[in-house]
Amino acid sequence: MEEKNIKGEYLNLSAVDNQENMKFNLISRDKKYYDFRRKYFDIFLITIIVIIFFIVLLLRPNNSNTSPNEINNNKNNENKDNTKDFKIEEKKENKADEKIEKNKEEKNNEQKTEKILDNNDKKDNDINNFEKYKSQLLPRDQAINSGISFLRNCIDGKLINPNSLTRIEKPIISVVIPCYFCQKFIKKAVRSVQNQNFNELKIIIVVDGSDNNTKKTLQQLSDEDPRIELIYNNKRMGILYSRSIGVLNAKGKYVLVLDQDDFFLDYDVFSYLYVLAEKDDLDMIVYTVFEGKDALNKNTYKDNFNNGKEHNLTIYQPELSCHTLMNDGKFKGNDFFVWGKFYKSSIYKSAINMLGKDRYSVFMEWEEDVIITFLIVNVANSYKFVKKYGYFHLFHGGTPTSTLPSKKKIFID
Repeated sequence: MEEKNIKGEYLNLSAVDNQENMKFNLISRDKKYYDFRRKYFDIFLITIIVIIFFIVLLLRPNNSNTSPNEINNNKNNENKDNTKDFKIEEKKENKADEKIEKNKEEKNNEQKTEKILDNNDKKDNDINNFEKYKSQLLPRDQAINSGISFLRNCIDGKLINPNSLTRIEKPIISVVIPCYFCQKFIKKAVRSVQNQNFNELKIIIVVDGSDNNTKKTLQQLSDEDPRIELIYNNKRMGILYSRSIGVLNAKGKYVLVLDQDDFFLDYDVFSYLYVLAEKDDLDMIVYTVFEGKDALNKNTYKDNFNNGKEHNLTIYQPELSCHTLMNDGKFKGNDFFVWGKFYKSSIYKSAINMLGKDRYSVFMEWEEDVIITFLIVNVANSYKFVKKYGYFHLFHGGTPTSTLPSKKKIFID
């Protein structure tokens, strides 16, 4: 078939069709090849993935036969291992903490030891250089003025000793204070102890009767000062029993007694008496006492009427085997009051044991001091009287325990 073109030439349409068919065949063949290649490549890729999957399955541990119990046991073992590891770590931490605490404690103990040694060295130096304490023996008027200045702070409730209110493991001096409904006075009396410049103290308050206000005041004092110990009698026993129980519970080498409404007169009383007792190895020291109705009014101050006078103590008591006292029977001091004296605790305790619980448990209205002082002087091997004004006795016509009407005899001649 022929067809005339624009130029008038004839074209062979068969040849054109053949060429077009060839081109189509080529394209169709290329497309089939491409489809084939893509199809088999996808199959190959899937095959590779499947092979890898099975290899992974083969390499995994076979847990298909593991029972639930075994699985739980494995989990428990894992938990135990974890717990064990945690406990080990915790134990290590605790050991580290304990080591730190131990180091701190050792350091504190070293500091305490150094402080004690320093204090002991200071006390030893004080004992060896006792001459400096003579300056503390003030004349009467100066002692009164100094005492009033000191007592004003105590009565106002002030603490003038910066080292007060510190726990003392081994007290050297114990102070025994019997208390009978003592709310009005006790804080002032205790302040006269706390304001001493001697800190190695134990304050023993024996409560022989109290109401809620008294108990509250005493508890506040005890909470404030760890050196204070409160002892409550089960019933009203009297001042002789209360003092005796307090002294028997004393841990210090030395002991003093203080009535609930009295005061130590100045800040250096304990330090002076302690140094003197250590220097001369004294069992008892008698020092001078003021008494009056107003501790802040110097015009009311009177010397205790037997300060420095000599007494004859050759009294005979067959039940107690007490004969001539202090070798020659002479005793110089402030009458037979237990206050105004500085005792070795062992001497005072020996006297109490000599008296016996049956006797010191008997209630006495007055003159209980005479009984125990008589025995103390009998037991003591050494004593000294010094004109150190160290005590103010508030005089108001009674004692802390003089309210019961009955009297009983302790001794039978």
